[in-house]
Amino acid sequence: IRDRSTTPTDGSNDWNLISNPYPSSISVKEFIEENNSTDMTNAIYLYKPGTGMNTSTSYETFNTSHTTEYISSCQGFYVDANTTTDGYAYDITFTNSMRHHTDNSFRSILSYEGVYLDVEDLNGENDPLRMYFDMDAEDGYDNKFDALKLPNGDFNFCTKLDDKKLVFNGMSELTNESRVIPLYFQTTQTSTYTINLDSLVGSFGNREVLLEDRFMRSFHNLKQGGYSFDSNPKEWANRFYVHIIQKKNNN
Repeated sequence: IRDRSTTPTDGSNDWNLISNPYPSSISVKEFIEENNSTDMTNAIYLYKPGTGMNTSTSYETFNTSHTTEYISSCQGFYVDANTTTDGYAYDITFTNSMRHHTDNSFRSILSYEGVYLDVEDLNGENDPLRMYFDMDAEDGYDNKFDALKLPNGDFNFCTKLDDKKLVFNGMSELTNESRVIPLYFQTTQTSTYTINLDSLVGSFGNREVLLEDRFMRSFHNLKQGGYSFDSNPKEWANRFYVHIIQKKNNN
């Protein structure tokens, strides 16, 4: 099989639905690294249909930090093209080197630190986000490290950067200085939601991860457990903030 390219058709907001053309799976990480430099942002988006009591649809998002995730043969997924105009933008490239015939995990050297959050409703539906801190990243928008949020049908959880909503937010590396990252939450349903600390990547033994709720005027340490709140259908654009702070010296 020769290396093949496909030309995406730009639609509104530059979202393009493409698929893995091979009879084998391909590496998410290798696909994005091949196409991220100019053609598309640092993420792919997989459709997730609603199940059970939840009939709304959502999207699972993956980027190069997902080193052991694979796209199945013929699996469709969305990418966000780097263009400001409609019409032809770039070629998306698939190569044989991306192909994998097993799902064996492989090692990677992590050059970043990360805070991965997740919000869950009473039906068990969830929406994750990732914040990571890399010496090569900038605090402004950079399509090599950041990825826009593709909205779900029921509720949406992500970070904010100016007028952009990001499901992956890459920022400059952490120092001893405190960091504050604004979050965005929006829902079309009435429910109780819980914001959880899914995982931490890197050295967080001497750091706290605090969630500020400016509506309730409270702080919560996410390393000690999830934070629950009630909401009617509403957009909360300036309610939640994550604070990453250095622990105080007890000496």
